[in-house]
Amino acid sequence: MNLLCIAIGGILGAIARYLVASSINLWTAQSAHPLPYGTLFVNTTGSFVIGFLFVMFERTGLPNELKLFLITGFLGAYTTFSSYSLETMNLALNGKYLLAGANFLLNNVLCLGLCLAGMAAGKTFFVK
Repeated sequence: MNLLCIAIGGILGAIARYLVASSINLWTAQSAHPLPYGTLFVNTTGSFVIGFLFVMFERTGLPNELKLFLITGFLGAYTTFSSYSLETMNLALNGKYLLAGANFLLNNVLCLGLCLAGMAAGKTFFVK
């Protein structure tokens, strides 16, 4: 049952990542700075949500299968640090060092900050 929860969450997370990231990349394609905004968006939103869900599961009696579905499956597939790594390296290898550095800093700083913000929101919402 645990593997099924993870698998279904993963399928839905991967689909969500594709739809969200490609929509944002299409929307920002004409930007003067071709940063992979779609990946940045899914990484930052996923970081916020995982922080929030972590606290939610810590403070409620929700079933472990739901945690596996949402955190391991859905968010594991939705956030795209492997894509982020490849995009950052490709920017650097193509001589776009400033964009590679900006992508690195934005993804890391924003994702860690939003994970913390998600935890704070979860603690506010799920009061002990």
